[in-house]
Amino acid sequence: MELKLENISVMYPDEDSSIDRDLVLRVDLDEESLHFDLIDKVKPTGGFALNKKEVGILRDYLTSILKNKIIN
Repeated sequence: MELKLENISVMYPDEDSSIDRDLVLRVDLDEESLHFDLIDKVKPTGGFALNKKEVGILRDYLTSILKNKIIN
C-alpha cells in the first residue's frame, strides 16, 4: 500500500532552503514498518522508516493534534 503526497517542502541538512519533493508513504508488510521516501529529480531518494510501535506513537500524536484543533 502506498500514499503519494506531491510537492512537500523539504530541506536536507546540506541545503540552504527547502525544495518541493514528493513524499511516498509505503507499508512493507514483510518488515512491519512504514517507510517515508523523499523523492526529487536531482538528489537520490532519501527517507526513513518507523516500526509498528513508532507508527502507533505517531498515530496518537496526529490524533491529538486533530482532536484539539491545534492545526486549523
